[in-house]
Order: sequence, then C-alpha cells, then structure tokens
Amino acid sequence: DELFYLVTEYVNGQNLEQVIREFGPLNEYHAALIGYYVGRAIREMARLNIVHRDLNPKNIMLTTEGEVKVVDFGLAKTVAAATFSTEEQFQATPHYVAPEYIMNEEVSVKTDIYSLAATLYVVLTDQYPFPGENAEDVLQAHLNHTPTPLRELLPDISEEFSELIARCLLPDPAQRPDLDFFLGIMKRSFNNGEDG
Repeated sequence: DELFYLVTEYVNGQNLEQVIREFGPLNEYHAALIGYYVGRAIREMARLNIVHRDLNPKNIMLTTEGEVKVVDFGLAKTVAAATFSTEEQFQATPHYVAPEYIMNEEVSVKTDIYSLAATLYVVLTDQYPFPGENAEDVLQAHLNHTPTPLRELLPDISEEFSELIARCLLPDPAQRPDLDFFLGIMKRSFNNGEDG
C-alpha cells in the first residue's frame, strides 16, 4: 500500500478577515496592493489551468514578512474538471461566490476575479456587496442585485478603481474585465497611492 499525503506551507501571519477585525477597513492603496498580488496568484493558477473557486478574506493571508499568500485550495479544480457536486457548491463562501458557480455553469479565471473583487469590496467598506439574511438570500443577491458603487460609499476611492470593481462584479463573466486589465488598474492604484 502506498501512502499519499499533501504538505502545505505554514504561513505565519493573519488572514484579511483578522486584519479588518483588528485594524478596520483598508484604504485604496493597501486594497490595490493586495488585489495585485492575489491577481498575480490567480494568473499563476490560470497558467496551471486551476480555478481556486473560494477566494475570500479568510483565504488571503498577510505574512509577518509583508507577503500576500492565497491559501485553502480545498475547492480548487483544474478548468477541465471544473464541474462540481451540489455538496461542493455549498462549501464555497456565499458572500464571495460568482453567479456561474451558483448556477453550476462553467467556471474560469473570471470566477476568481469576481471573488477577489467581492473580497476587495469588503476589505474597503466592511460591508458585503451582496447582502442577505441567510445564505439563500445572499446567493440570490449575486444573481439579481447590483452592489452600491464603491464611490458612493467611499468618495475618496478613485473612479477608475470603483468602476473596475463594479465591472468585476457583473453577473455575466463575458462582461468582466480580463486579468491583465485588472492587474494594470491595481498596479496604477497602488502606485498612485504611494505617490499621494
């Protein structure tokens, strides 16, 4: 009998949910920096034909060395095998799950972009883009609700950043920006924040 096991890296730090709880919402500079590095991780996963499918503040770590790490690949699958069971469907974190995942349709890198955009919305505003009284309400909100634009909640957020997050949260994956466009705006946002 052969024994198979998975070894994962120990990450010394806090997840984004813990950071927000301790320090409050992030500003655009820090959110864009995190968005950029998680976006690069999404690009690397896409290169390997992997979709994470459960990006959320608990699965993004900030290490004590200042690095950003994506963790918990329990729901990750290759794009070719990206169909999933009903049980897997309900293991994803409801506030961050993309509509195509909810509808058991094909998932892609744009599924992870959607979840990352929902995560950035939360770490900036400390509120969910898709609210609801229970998981079912939240899932319906992903399908039928348009989030309040970031600029309405945070007037200091750049219009470009606010519009990007709104586009990333569109229900139709074909209408969401591609990863290179996302990374470009993230980089511009943290570079502008550094200068200002």
